[in-house]
Amino acid sequence: MEFWQLGNTTVRSGMRLKDGVAAFVEAGMTDGGIRGEEGDIRCRNALGRAGIVKLGTDKTNSVGRK
Repeated sequence: MEFWQLGNTTVRSGMRLKDGVAAFVEAGMTDGGIRGEEGDIRCRNALGRAGIVKLGTDKTNSVGRK
C-alpha cells in the first residue's frame, strides 16, 4: 500500500477531498508526478474535468496548487 500526502492543494477541504483524490486516480495520477509546471497542468486539468474547480483562463495553472 502506498500513502499519499496532500498538503496545500485545491482539495484540502474535507468536502472535496474524496472527489479530488478520485479525480487524480481517474486521470492516472497515482505516481505522485504533480510537481513543477507539468504537474500543475495535470492537476488543473484533472480537477477541471471532474468539475471540482472552474478552470477559467488563469495562465499560471495555480488552481491545481491552491
